[in-house]
Amino acid sequence: MGSESALTDEAYDALHEQAKWRERRIIQNNDGGEVRVPRAPMTTAEDMLAIRATPLVGTQVDTIVYDTAAGTFGMFAHDTVEAEPFLVTEGRYRYNALPGFIEQGTDPLQIMVDFAHEEAIEIFWGFRMNDTHDASNELLRPQLKKDHPEWLISASGPPRHGGSTAVDYGQAEIRELAFRYVEEVALNYDVDGVHLDFWRHPVFFSTVAHGAVAGDTERNQMTDLIRRIRERTLEIGKERGKPLLLAVRVPDSLEYCRDIGLDVELWLEEGLIDMLSTTGYFRLNPWEYSIDLGSQYGVPVYPALSESRVPTGDDPYSDRRSIESYRARAANLWQVGADGVYMFNAFNPRLSYWNEMGSPDTLVGLDKRYYISVRGQGVGAARYVSSGKEYSSLTHLTPGDPVSLESAESSDFSIYVSEDFPAAMQLGKTPKVTLRISVVGIADAAVLSVSINGNALDGARMDKGWLSFDVPYAYLEQGENIVSVLSTKSTGLDRLEFDFSPPSGRDVGITQLTVRADNDEGALVIDAEAEGVGGVSPGSLSIRTVYGIGQDEVPPGFKVVGKYIYPESWVDPGYLFGKADEEGSAYSVSVRLPIPMGNPGLYPLRIIATTRPLDLPFARDDCFFTFALNDEGKLYFPAQVRDLHIDVVYESLSDSQTETAE
Repeated sequence: MGSESALTDEAYDALHEQAKWRERRIIQNNDGGEVRVPRAPMTTAEDMLAIRATPLVGTQVDTIVYDTAAGTFGMFAHDTVEAEPFLVTEGRYRYNALPGFIEQGTDPLQIMVDFAHEEAIEIFWGFRMNDTHDASNELLRPQLKKDHPEWLISASGPPRHGGSTAVDYGQAEIRELAFRYVEEVALNYDVDGVHLDFWRHPVFFSTVAHGAVAGDTERNQMTDLIRRIRERTLEIGKERGKPLLLAVRVPDSLEYCRDIGLDVELWLEEGLIDMLSTTGYFRLNPWEYSIDLGSQYGVPVYPALSESRVPTGDDPYSDRRSIESYRARAANLWQVGADGVYMFNAFNPRLSYWNEMGSPDTLVGLDKRYYISVRGQGVGAARYVSSGKEYSSLTHLTPGDPVSLESAESSDFSIYVSEDFPAAMQLGKTPKVTLRISVVGIADAAVLSVSINGNALDGARMDKGWLSFDVPYAYLEQGENIVSVLSTKSTGLDRLEFDFSPPSGRDVGITQLTVRADNDEGALVIDAEAEGVGGVSPGSLSIRTVYGIGQDEVPPGFKVVGKYIYPESWVDPGYLFGKADEEGSAYSVSVRLPIPMGNPGLYPLRIIATTRPLDLPFARDDCFFTFALNDEGKLYFPAQVRDLHIDVVYESLSDSQTETAE
């Protein structure tokens, strides 16, 4: 791209500052997958744009980051001389459109730049600084890595952190290549900025990959690269008479960044970057941490919302990927002063939230679901640096990160709810607020005492396995709310009995569980009952306890299958352990587990009820409990909170009037 008109330093600085602070309600990150793996042959720019771009016209998306990294460092889905163009046309890439576009004299990046300029959308080129998808997919591996294995972090042995195909920025050749990749795009494409993504994936130095933390040498090497890129993009911007911004996405902890080799605070102090985006698949600090950092150094901040990777199974209330969950997360960002919302791995341009999340005003009166944490504690932080979890200041609560409740001691959970109820009601919307808690180790609400901001809640009901409470909206604060949960079940009992309500929406369900300690025989007696719902015939009922927790060896008469322990008489673990009643609608099972009653500890228990295997649709009710033995051989169930969220659902006045009339 040739020079348009050179600017004085003063004139360029003014334009640059104006561009830096332009409105960016929603930034969409597009990884270019519509070109590499289209579902059918793609021959025209219109075909490409229709998949992820054209439907965004007129929405709140003001900026697109178009990432052409082809799953690796050194290969891109744009026409390049400095790197290797991604020309693979086999396997899942059989319809790769890049070769055809190059033959036409264009490429996906140029197509996206032309589209963005025509629609007055800001366009950045996205560069993933160390993408390692090629560690598990050799089709993505560039010749560069095959020719120079000494430039990889695995050169000195299998890495402890990060993918084995990550390049080592401690090598001068790698830093030089990264600089030339940026320079080539800045010279040849009329982009508004360059976006350096240090999140995919955050491993950069061999020392860190093998278990150490980065030192001054590594941090200085990366900072020198950022300085070179900054100086060159400023030069190119002045030459063309149009600002060329530099943005980065990094983890949301200065300490974590320093220890993986990124001196982000020094970058900010020296004015090397124009825009800051934080977080990815793990989050270490409250949103205010990043926003305050940007405010301190005069840089706009766009926290990233990526899809949650918390496993949820088929539980709809644990699914953090819903539109309601995204709305809630965006509302929380605006509440604490974010400059905009950055969307990562969100590619369906026809979803409603592209026209909702870009302003707190357009989120008013829309249904939302607020979770304590959207991402799990163990998703990523420790994958890239030793003791990764120690950098976190957040409390995590997901099904994989439960919190145990101690009897007679309240556990407090902080949850942010950024609802403007008065504004919603001015729009004719009436809020209905529901608090839902997923708990194991108890059977009903009678053993829990729950309050929110000091206001006691009652009238709990079971809803798809969750304890649900209606909450007067006046109990909520706009911002942080404290949910207190107290387990009132006493300890040291000889017998525990739990009655279950029939499961909502399921064809089979566990209805009763009794646990009894037989200290004379040194055994734990467990009785369970289940029934079919709506005329469905039951199929099986099984009881299992996880082997290896509280047990030093397999007790006589038992065997281990997988990670569970079963009586030897059970031929097919998990199937047909139950005994149906005469009517065939209920069944029960009883088992004596020879657990040493003098061995205190926790014993996970699993009860599974199923329909007949030939019945369609097949259904099951799967419950987990953790019982405990104290020093006296008494037993109790320590409750665990597995998940917690607040649903806010709005009903318009016209809807409520119609319902009343009907």
